[in-house]
Amino acid sequence: MWRLKIAEKGRNPYIFSTNDFVGRQTWAYDPNAGTPEEREQVEEARRNFTKNRSKVKPSSDLLCQYQILREKNFKQTIPAVRVEDGEEVTYEKTTTALRRSANFLSALQASDGHWPAENSGVLFFLPPFVFCFYITGHLNTMFPPEYRKEIFRYIYNHQNEDGGWGLHIESHSNMFCTTFSYICLRMLGVGPDEEACARGRKWILDRGGVTSIPSWGKTWLSILGLFDWLGCNPMPPEFWILPSTLPIHPGFYLLVHKNVVLYSIGLHANVISLWKKICRANYTSDSITERRTVPSALRKCQLEACQTFMCKGGSLLSTYLDSGLPLG
Repeated sequence: MWRLKIAEKGRNPYIFSTNDFVGRQTWAYDPNAGTPEEREQVEEARRNFTKNRSKVKPSSDLLCQYQILREKNFKQTIPAVRVEDGEEVTYEKTTTALRRSANFLSALQASDGHWPAENSGVLFFLPPFVFCFYITGHLNTMFPPEYRKEIFRYIYNHQNEDGGWGLHIESHSNMFCTTFSYICLRMLGVGPDEEACARGRKWILDRGGVTSIPSWGKTWLSILGLFDWLGCNPMPPEFWILPSTLPIHPGFYLLVHKNVVLYSIGLHANVISLWKKICRANYTSDSITERRTVPSALRKCQLEACQTFMCKGGSLLSTYLDSGLPLG
């Protein structure tokens, strides 16, 4: 059974904190934890979530709530308020409802003062996390069977009815996250013909294959050996050695964009076996040419955008140099 750990360092000697790990929440698997009733409560919550996953996307943090409320022996003593259709909402009923809500919310506060919660938004956080451990050769170390089971559960539950995965849990399917989720499942040992992978692969192939994936996806596929670098949009590392005062310096990018550009320059791995296992199934042909493909319409747009950028960038740089401001 999984247990939520609050403000604990764990066994990793490389993790440190300047505030005694306040606000840190981690899940740890303990095969001996929980009574039979507690285990059944967890399984029932899982079954209900899977059953209603197309209607209610977030998990509502039920497993976390079960544990915290159980540890505090919480009992809601303020009665629920019912307001029928056409009934007047009085001050007393409003106050009672607010007090009941505040009582419940305060009970969910962890021992270190923060409120634990799931980051259940975007669907492109988990797969790159798995990719990194694959690249560094620590996949089996970091993801033992129980961890993989939960990763599979998460990805399966957020697969759309058309077989793809969206940018976030409420999103329609797109090539970016569908490809990421498919590769993540295959890396962790799911077979190509198992239902989720088969549906995901069909979604990819029905839309022309992975060559239409956005730039960030092309970069990851190239790092993994599943895409030719010639098909990627260039991200010149020279941008990082520009004077830091230039407005176009990557240091001014939004954090997530900055990290994308930064890692895109340096990560690499020798994963020929992954190509043999995954790649042929995700392209409409086995031609190396397709793996270098940038769709013609997209290539035209890229060229036009590049010309516009160079013209405007040159003009901007000239204006900046003429201003007499320091370059570094």
